[in-house]
Amino acid sequence: MSKFIENYNKYIDSIKIKRSYLSKIIGYDENKVSRILNGKQDITASEMEDFSKVFDLEPSYFLNNNFKIENNEDYNRVLFYIGEPTKKQEQIVDKIQELFENLDSVFSADSI
Repeated sequence: MSKFIENYNKYIDSIKIKRSYLSKIIGYDENKVSRILNGKQDITASEMEDFSKVFDLEPSYFLNNNFKIENNEDYNRVLFYIGEPTKKQEQIVDKIQELFENLDSVFSADSI
């Protein structure tokens, strides 16, 4: 198994992304993604680019021999979004945003 795949697997395991979902984001067949991530199929340079783009990272990030996963903002940059949201999904997001804005107001209020 390549260093890229070894480190990539550590990364996706740490942020709990399922391979089936990853295949949808990348746009590859689920079986192909599985073969690559299991080390049964070699990964090409262009595929490394595609896999890395999911996290807005360069392939070199996963090729590092001293690779370690840190708790940082990198994980928050991942977008779990495929296609256009439905009207219902937009309404749900609006309600959640309103809820958090209200919670912020309540928690930031001074005690009486």
